[in-house]
Amino acid sequence: MRAFAPWAMRVAAVITLVLATLVPAFAEDTAVLTRPKDGATGVSESDAALRLDARFGCDLPAPDRHVSRRQRPLRIVHPPRNPSQPQGSIAVRDPERDHDRVVREDDECPGYCGAQDTFYVGTLKGVGRIYQQTLIDTYSKVGFAKLYDRKTPITAADLLNDRVLPFFEENGIPLCRVLTDRGTDYCGTDRHEYELYLAIENINHTRTKARSPQTNGVCQRFNRTVLNEFYRVAFRRKLYATLEELQADLDEWMRGYNEDRPHQGRWCFGKTPNQTFLDSLPIAKEKMLAADAA
Repeated sequence: MRAFAPWAMRVAAVITLVLATLVPAFAEDTAVLTRPKDGATGVSESDAALRLDARFGCDLPAPDRHVSRRQRPLRIVHPPRNPSQPQGSIAVRDPERDHDRVVREDDECPGYCGAQDTFYVGTLKGVGRIYQQTLIDTYSKVGFAKLYDRKTPITAADLLNDRVLPFFEENGIPLCRVLTDRGTDYCGTDRHEYELYLAIENINHTRTKARSPQTNGVCQRFNRTVLNEFYRVAFRRKLYATLEELQADLDEWMRGYNEDRPHQGRWCFGKTPNQTFLDSLPIAKEKMLAADAA
């Protein structure tokens, strides 16, 4: 009986294929027997594919046991537009919540959001570790950078107090929101120094999703730029003995970055970040008046 079992299964498979060809309705009731070696695997994979197709809007091909999972093609079918979503808006992922929120594109203006991050520069002999606090205006790409010998909430708040907020106040617009990661220098309890400073200045705090640095990609891209174009060049040309010397050269490079270097940002269109900021100031002030009126 053991010798004839494989042949019996093959004969049953051939009969099933013939009947499925002649009578299509027969194939639906005997789908399991078309692949006797896999048993109910074929049906279960097909059902799983249909469930994925219905849930995520993906058009999955029929499973094939001779093709690995990575070799199977996957075509994404974009779901239809949500009727409740207003026209001229985009659905983005809220870093602090598990659902999507709708953010209007016309809410973007200078001062609407500033992305802040801490960048480890390196170690200077006689000084120790050096950290750079960075903040980039997400609309105009105007950048601010200051060096510190430690990584604490106080240094994170000092950049806002010393460089960022005076710049926005000089131009007559506020900084409404700050985007940071979930590091200890930005997040903590109610007595956290950085959180308290944001509350005093009436600045909203948005945190990135955990283990997702690409959410704060504006700062990450700037950190790579300043590393390649400034630090790697400056450390080869000069030996810095103090933090103030390095800060002076960094300030000069930042001036060229904001005022002389064309930027390819979304709203820059080849202009410098400072020129983009100045050209879009009327937009920010108009939105301020509209918010006050509302």
